[in-house]
Amino acid sequence: MFTGIIEEIGALHSFSNDGKLKIVCNKILDDIKIGDSVAVNGVCLTVVSINNNILTFHVSKTTSDISNFKIGRISNNAKLNLERALRLDSRLGGHIVQGHIDGIAKIIRIDKRAEDHFFEFFITEDLRKFIIPKGSVAIDGISLTISAVLSASFEVTVIPQTLKETNLKERRIGDYVHIETDFFVKYVSHVISNGGYYDKNKEVIRSFF
Repeated sequence: MFTGIIEEIGALHSFSNDGKLKIVCNKILDDIKIGDSVAVNGVCLTVVSINNNILTFHVSKTTSDISNFKIGRISNNAKLNLERALRLDSRLGGHIVQGHIDGIAKIIRIDKRAEDHFFEFFITEDLRKFIIPKGSVAIDGISLTISAVLSASFEVTVIPQTLKETNLKERRIGDYVHIETDFFVKYVSHVISNGGYYDKNKEVIRSFF
């Protein structure tokens, strides 16, 4: 589990055909070890080797198929959001992020109004039911609040601090980002679509929240 509060922006070292993703980083090395989970642009990956300030992860075909972690999609100079797994004694500053992305979304608009930036993302139809006003969403692993829901897209407001501390400042219109919709919304949707909000299901939802 993660919080969506980015700890560091790492730099891509290399990405090979066999799924080896190597990232140059510094801050998250403090207590990292082989076998640890790290959210890399919102994708939960496992550290398989550590060489000085380079972490190596293995990207499975399953992950590659639904993410930007594939040859031809990830750029040579990519900046990657990094977050270590949530500790039970830490504050939950963002929202619960699993690191299991739902797919990718496309940036179709970036506006600056006063000090804030507004990003609009196009999403596939199957994800729209999980996007709700004032709900949470993780974009490249960043915990964000949905400002507006449109017919085929949604908007988030990005404050200056978030822009400064994440790779959103590198993003441009037309870029594709990882998206993970809110776990709780998906949970409730699943319960309702598999029996409805009745009897035992109703009690499960009530106790869950």
